[in-house]
Amino acid sequence: MTAACVVVWVIGAALLISSLAQMQNYASIINNAGVVRGGTQMAVKLEMAGVHADAIAERVDGLLVQLIGNERARLFKTSASDAVLDDLQAVQDKWRVIRDEVEDVRSGAPSGALLQASQEHWELADKAVKAAEVRANSESRLMLFVSAFLVLFTTAIIVLRERDSMKRQRRIFYTDPLTGGSNLEGFCRQAAKEIAAAPPSTYLVVYTNIVHFRFINDSFGRTAGDELIVRLYEIYRESCDGLCARADSDHFALLTKNDPAALETLCAKVDADLRAAEDLHFTGTLSCNYGAYVADDPNVGVASMVSDAAHVLKAGAKERGIAYYTEAFRAKLSSEMEIVQGMADALEREEFQLYFQPQIDVRTGMLTGAECLCRWQSRELGFMQPSAFIPAFERSGLISELDFYMLERVCRAYPLLLPGDRGGALPVSINFSRPTVLQDGFVERFLEIVRSHDLPSEAIEVEITEGAFMVDEAVVINAMDTLRAEGFRIAMDDFGTGFSSLNLLRRLPIQVLKLDKEFLREGYETDRTQSILSDIVGMAQHLGIRTVCEGVETPEHLELLRRIGCDTAQGFYYSRPVDLESFKRTYLG
Repeated sequence: MTAACVVVWVIGAALLISSLAQMQNYASIINNAGVVRGGTQMAVKLEMAGVHADAIAERVDGLLVQLIGNERARLFKTSASDAVLDDLQAVQDKWRVIRDEVEDVRSGAPSGALLQASQEHWELADKAVKAAEVRANSESRLMLFVSAFLVLFTTAIIVLRERDSMKRQRRIFYTDPLTGGSNLEGFCRQAAKEIAAAPPSTYLVVYTNIVHFRFINDSFGRTAGDELIVRLYEIYRESCDGLCARADSDHFALLTKNDPAALETLCAKVDADLRAAEDLHFTGTLSCNYGAYVADDPNVGVASMVSDAAHVLKAGAKERGIAYYTEAFRAKLSSEMEIVQGMADALEREEFQLYFQPQIDVRTGMLTGAECLCRWQSRELGFMQPSAFIPAFERSGLISELDFYMLERVCRAYPLLLPGDRGGALPVSINFSRPTVLQDGFVERFLEIVRSHDLPSEAIEVEITEGAFMVDEAVVINAMDTLRAEGFRIAMDDFGTGFSSLNLLRRLPIQVLKLDKEFLREGYETDRTQSILSDIVGMAQHLGIRTVCEGVETPEHLELLRRIGCDTAQGFYYSRPVDLESFKRTYLG
């Protein structure tokens, strides 16, 4: 746009300057021709009165030579220019006759012939002046016409180019660079038209993702992940009866007819096509999840529908991989919002309570530590277990405040000493969420709280879930290395629930490995499960890592742990989580 405008301005300025110069030139011609006409008449009158007019004659000679020379030197000549030149030459010829008659009059000849020549010269000069005026007017109109044409032509080119540029920019704005199809903006724009043209509830807005896509990127590389996304887009485009677009990362937005059976068929087909893709070597276990929103309200924008579908995909209960945004889910969101909004006041009123669950040495039955757990005694919402509020805090980004609050409460609870003659601080394991560990200043804030209470480092065990190490691994490991160097024990929680990597385990700065309680659920008696547990414990011992098994509820569980060499047990077999005072009376009295 700017460059085009500059071109127009340059052309316009050039034409204007040229027109002004030409007009000045024409004005000079007309003026000089008038001077020749008037000067000739004055010279004749003076000569007839007996006064020599040689100076005027020389002036007329010079002007005629100049006028005729300029006309002959003109580069671009028209018929009007030829007419002006002929008239000027006729004026010059008649002037020469007058010069000859002047000499005769000076010699005593009658002046009649001089007067006749003077009259004829006046007529010829007047004709030359008028011809110059006609040419000036004609060429000025032509110049104005050409200027207007160029401006209009250039403006038309600019408009067309701008329109073409806007079309290209619009295509870029609405196109996903990886798949070449629509992006989320393009999807919302087109879907809005489709939904508006149909009765309410005709369509479903669907938001999808690839299960464990980050693991694919981390394990096979980003190029492999991009290939998977492109292939998935092609599958959706071929299988979906409506619109499809890549929203971001591994997420897609679909517009399909509101037919649950058809959506289930689509999901099954997509999963089957992914698994059958022979050129994608990791697709055998791939699947997708879906969040669906019924487009039943014309006043709700498509972007809002996509957002709600994404929300239910993340937090809703799924059946066959599909979660629908229902009134029940809407009510759940409302309840979750109430929980989130009540957090600040709850922290100030110290409504979050410390609960402890003991950790017992499998061989000796002695207390070796405890895990700190949180319960919320809300003034408005009543008593709540962690499952009722922790996920909401994690989704809202507020979980970090609760994590540090619990650390502060544990520090304030000390001194907590191991019972008997062992002495020393009771190691208390505190859970820290992934967002907390990844935030800037985590280590500094952690150390500031512990040091402000003058606690020994062995009193706190930092517990991180296995999944925390799967995202920004280097950041997490660096933070844990720093805390371990400060003397704090590092524990990996829920080992076995995700993509456990033995290579990752080898590199992590952990001293405690907590086996997830799922290992002791139904089916733990099988040789396969017990062999897995035994191998994990043996590997940990080989690496110098202490093992803690959660979910111990029966004597059989405990016997299994003794047999495979697990170090510590934690679960209902010994105690449910209890409040701080009950824990002190029971285990530290």
